[in-house]
Amino acid sequence: MSADGRSYRYQYEASDGNRYSFIGADACLKPGVRRPFNFVGQFDQDELNKLKKFKEDSRNTTYTIWYGHYPTASIFNRDSFREIINGPYLCGHYHTIHGLVPNMITTQQQGYLEAETGDWKDYRIFRIVAIDHGAAIDRYY
Repeated sequence: MSADGRSYRYQYEASDGNRYSFIGADACLKPGVRRPFNFVGQFDQDELNKLKKFKEDSRNTTYTIWYGHYPTASIFNRDSFREIINGPYLCGHYHTIHGLVPNMITTQQQGYLEAETGDWKDYRIFRIVAIDHGAAIDRYY
């Protein structure tokens, strides 16, 4: 695991030789604010540089999955972050907006899938993502 600060990268090697990178992107504000005022996140330049390095370090893996708390739309410097992401991005934060938007999935202009998880606390909803022969399969329960 590559960890130095808040964001981190974990690489897994399967028995078939395929390697998968998981990059956790932490955009929580420092100092953080509590619910219900924690609407937005932001990366400082050091964190963005670290995420760029994680992306470079993952170039030779079979698949890279990104995840974080905030959807890219709720990150102050979202454009910089969106340019770094090179695989599906799984997030939470808004979840299903109390059941009003049960399937929060989009394909960003950069070509990657962004999908929010459901709300386990209030609605017991979760997302399962499987990778089959290099293609991500997404299911929402």
